[in-house]
Amino acid sequence: MHSSVFRDMQGLPQPPDQPTIDGCPIAELSDDPKDVEYLLKALYVPAFHCEKMLPLPGIGALIRLGRKYDFKYLFDSAVARLTTEIPPTLEEFDAETTGSIDWGEAESTLDLIALASGNNICLLSHLHTILPFRAGLR
Repeated sequence: MHSSVFRDMQGLPQPPDQPTIDGCPIAELSDDPKDVEYLLKALYVPAFHCEKMLPLPGIGALIRLGRKYDFKYLFDSAVARLTTEIPPTLEEFDAETTGSIDWGEAESTLDLIALASGNNICLLSHLHTILPFRAGLR
């Protein structure tokens, strides 16, 4: 329902010997199980996606799998959290008082930049606010 990829997959003819569960074809995913767990939480646990703070790995999972499987709403909302948390100007960053991402044990600024660039999210104009923040200068 939320993914054109999975919705279209339902209509593909299956070989007669293809295993099913309750008559539904089985789709094997090669994604990180933790990413799939975050995706399923966002889809089936309404309180998860509505939480004020989401963990950075969860945001990353929604960006990666949202893009890969065309979960447009989940992808767009995760990108919105990321770009709201890291606004394009230092003034907007300093004015931001409510965070929406639990940065937890984020590895480094480079991981954040890799997440964005690997998923075609332009944060180039945001770099001058990301770098001081991630260096602990906030």
